[in-house]
Amino acid sequence: MIFHDTSSNHVVLPPNEEVNWRVSAYGITKRADKILMLQAPWDKRWQLPGGGIELDEAIADGLSREYYEETGYKTKVIGSTPFYVGESYFYDDIWAKKFYHSINLFYRVELTEDEPSQEVIPTVEGVKEIEKLEWVSIQDLNRENCHPIIYEAIKLLK
Repeated sequence: MIFHDTSSNHVVLPPNEEVNWRVSAYGITKRADKILMLQAPWDKRWQLPGGGIELDEAIADGLSREYYEETGYKTKVIGSTPFYVGESYFYDDIWAKKFYHSINLFYRVELTEDEPSQEVIPTVEGVKEIEKLEWVSIQDLNRENCHPIIYEAIKLLK
């Protein structure tokens, strides 16, 4: 298995190191030909709102929570089946300092409010999680400017 850190550098799994299982869900919201995308301070490639689902959460609830925490928008997940499922191996070198084998579920979501909450400050343990939030044209998204996990789902929409 090849693991990648948050900057997509290869990371070797040390001997006897535990690999953690993770289910992640990401939401795609479209307006005309644009998708709501974000960038993290440590990675200037476009990503989708979403992240890890807690063990005690339904996937749709976890996705709605992650989407709100990262964007300030409340959402409704459309359908119970993801339109794309991916798999990744990564090393979280920002917070947990752990290795993960992740199943990545991609859903279409719709916004339930026109404007994001101004009360949401996207930070995790005091670290700024989101640098930029923007509606980006689907045609402007490509393999070079999207996180590789995300691009596989985005290209299905082109």
